[in-house]
Amino acid sequence: MGIISSYKSREIKDDQITSEEKVGSELATFGAGCFWGTEKFFRKQFEAKLVSTMVGYMGGSSKASYHQVCTGTTNHAEVLQISYEPDQVKYSDLVHFFFRMHDPTTLNKQGNDQGSQYRSVIFTHTPEQQKIAEQVRGEVQT
Repeated sequence: MGIISSYKSREIKDDQITSEEKVGSELATFGAGCFWGTEKFFRKQFEAKLVSTMVGYMGGSSKASYHQVCTGTTNHAEVLQISYEPDQVKYSDLVHFFFRMHDPTTLNKQGNDQGSQYRSVIFTHTPEQQKIAEQVRGEVQT
């Protein structure tokens, strides 16, 4: 049920922070089908508790265009990356919602969207996130 993969996020220096990034915020990255739909569900559920969201591709071996990703040969997944403040929302709450908002048991498919880019996946950014994601996955599997 869902893949959990570690991902080393880039280091952001204070002088590189944009208006949508805040010192002390953390990243959470989820693939749950079409990234636009995933973004819509998370925004509706958590509204003002999120600093920002960004959609894109992750997990592939190189940069790829939308058309290349759709071939299923690049190993990319459509993902939503969330910037959030841990004092506003817990990572475990985001992971619990991830497992509720889509069907993580379908292989490479969500609704009418089919292909490996629509797979269910969590990219963790820290060992603590990895631990929490695995714990929550265990809880929802029982």
